[in-house]
Amino acid sequence: MISNGANPNANVGIAVAPSNLVVLDVDVGKRKDGTWKQGRKSLAEIEHDLVPTLLAETGGVGEDGRPATHIVYARPEGLAPQRIIGFKEGLDLIGDGYIVAAPSFNAETGRYYRWSQQHIIAPLPPFLQNVVRTPRVPEQVQALGTPIAEGSRNN
Repeated sequence: MISNGANPNANVGIAVAPSNLVVLDVDVGKRKDGTWKQGRKSLAEIEHDLVPTLLAETGGVGEDGRPATHIVYARPEGLAPQRIIGFKEGLDLIGDGYIVAAPSFNAETGRYYRWSQQHIIAPLPPFLQNVVRTPRVPEQVQALGTPIAEGSRNN
């Protein structure tokens, strides 16, 4: 960890788009409603199409006690930086406007970000170059003109 004295717990960030990277973010933490994100389950559905690349454990932790993961890919030339949140449950493709933490400390969880698989950064697999966010179907539809309850704006 790098310390500048004034901010000993400051993290090191990687600006994803200017670095020509795309990060597959595997979310496993708790949602506001107390349920757990299912990023690892969704990752298992696509991992046969992934190629070995640089992996980082993040400071977050899932219900199984294992850390969340950032899977780092090189953005192919000509592919615009993009951000696709929730293209599968618990999986985001992050590039445009994001900064991810390099190995450093997460003061909120008390855990460290660390490289868990050091590997040459592979190009973004073709199937991930064309993903789009899957539309969410609301659990319930609210009548037009009724107040939106706290935590239900997506309904």
